[in-house]
Amino acid sequence: MDDSVLRGKNILVVDDEVNLREIVASELEFMGAHVFQAGNINASNEILQQIKIDLIISDIRMPGGTGIDLLKIVKARNVLNPPVILITGFADITSEEAYAFGAEALLNKPFELDELIEVSARLIRPVENRFSDEVTGVVNKISLTSDLPLRKTPHFELGRGGVFLQTDNSRKYDIGEKVMIELKFSDVELSALAVPRWAKLSDKDGKLCLGLEILKVDGKSFDYLQNYWQTSPCLSFIPKSY
Repeated sequence: MDDSVLRGKNILVVDDEVNLREIVASELEFMGAHVFQAGNINASNEILQQIKIDLIISDIRMPGGTGIDLLKIVKARNVLNPPVILITGFADITSEEAYAFGAEALLNKPFELDELIEVSARLIRPVENRFSDEVTGVVNKISLTSDLPLRKTPHFELGRGGVFLQTDNSRKYDIGEKVMIELKFSDVELSALAVPRWAKLSDKDGKLCLGLEILKVDGKSFDYLQNYWQTSPCLSFIPKSY
């Protein structure tokens, strides 16, 4: 991952814990970013009204309003920009909920600064450049075949940065492992490298529900996805299960 993409970008770090906020800000500034700090939602809103922010990194638990409240405010203004990374040290929200509300990432404390920098560098890039990095360590494959068009296939939904799909539970997919997904619908065939961000068994039929973030696509798959994203505005980065 080329972290030089952070150079010159305006990043807002929101956290009432001053020490952690300054540690994160210092690392981002070392990478060349212009960092703005806020200790609560009110202060962050003032910054957002004055400065074009390219990325928001926000804690969830704060006095006077949560990072989830901030996420909803930001996405109500513009679904696409700026991307929002949520950070939590508690069970404030599930990964499924965070991605469905529109967050582009959810990191749990304690987290590695290298991980935060990698996620930030990925999300701050334009969509057309975000899915071109080489991906190594792919250990599994997920296939889905449907006689219906993509938009009408049950138990499948495409979000701004990933997919929700339901599959059998004969295999175990670990959160964070990289997988190849091959999707065949009556109107389109898509393939991508992805990573599970959440997984659970359906209450209705016991099948495995997965929320997968797309990491890499090329060729016709990317052309289709880009057109889909442009013509079908979607709040969810990864849709939640039904």
